[in-house]
Amino acid sequence: MKKRIQKYLSGSNEGFSLVELIIVIAIMAILVGVVALAVIPNLERSRESKDLSTLDSACSGLSVAVANAGADAGDGEISIPADGKTAASVTNGDTKGKVLAALEEQIDTKSIKLGSSAASGKAIKLTWKTSNGSNQVIAEVDGDPELKYASNDKDGDDTKELLKVIASDKDKSGN
Repeated sequence: MKKRIQKYLSGSNEGFSLVELIIVIAIMAILVGVVALAVIPNLERSRESKDLSTLDSACSGLSVAVANAGADAGDGEISIPADGKTAASVTNGDTKGKVLAALEEQIDTKSIKLGSSAASGKAIKLTWKTSNGSNQVIAEVDGDPELKYASNDKDGDDTKELLKVIASDKDKSGN
């Protein structure tokens, strides 16, 4: 015990003091805060980008499904629920079910999920119109007309356009 006290009093302590540890922890907390502020906005943009890609995939799959259904396609609407358990259902048109069957061959409708804060937990609504040899396909988040993706196929020229920008991009522009 005497050796221990002499060692402590002589100043030859080993290790870090409590103050030094607290300073290091405070610096680490500040660094984590700065990094979090830089990363969090990018996470939401990433989710929105993934949602847009999901809508594009659904739009592409529906375009192929409508083309495969041919003259039986007509005009119609399919709803893909967000729960991942319920199968997609025809809500309008496609009386013979050919478009839905062809769509399910193209994409796994039960695994489609949207992750952004604006679209999370919402169903995807797919609509199509066929007229004069051209197909118009629209994929949108059900109940939110701001989140929409369209594909127009006229005479084999497949052009896609984003009809509305995802909600957070709209907010940035001040509209």
